[in-house]
Amino acid sequence: MNMRRGLLVLYLCLLGFSGLTIVVDLVNRAGFFLKHEASFEKVVRYVMFQAPEFVHYVLPFSALFAMLIALAGLSKRNEITAMLAGGVGRRSIVLPMAALALLSSFAQFGLSEYVVPEANARKREVLEVQI
Repeated sequence: MNMRRGLLVLYLCLLGFSGLTIVVDLVNRAGFFLKHEASFEKVVRYVMFQAPEFVHYVLPFSALFAMLIALAGLSKRNEITAMLAGGVGRRSIVLPMAALALLSSFAQFGLSEYVVPEANARKREVLEVQI
C-alpha cells in the first residue's frame, strides 16, 4: 500500500466518523435550535466551528481503522504472504502505516493546541450570542 492510498483511506475514515458525530450532535441540539429559531446560516456556522473538535476526537479511531482496512486488503489478496516469502521484513511492511500514525499524531496535536480552542470560542459565541 502506498502512502497516497493510505492517506485517502485515512481521509475517508475521518470524513465518515466526523460526519457521523456531526449528525448525532445536530440531532441532539435540534430542540435548542428550534426553540431559539436559529437560521440555517447560524446552524451551519455552529457546525463549521464544531467540526475541528470532532475531527480531534475521531482522528485516532480513523487512523486505526485505516490501518486495519489496509492490512485486511493486503491479507485478502495474500500480499503479506508474498512479501514475507519475497524477503521483505515485517518492519518494512508496517513502516508506512507507522509513518501514517505518526503523521496523524502530529495533526492531532496541532489541532488540539491551535485550532480547537479558537473554534470552541467562536462556537460558544454563535450559541450564546447569535442564537
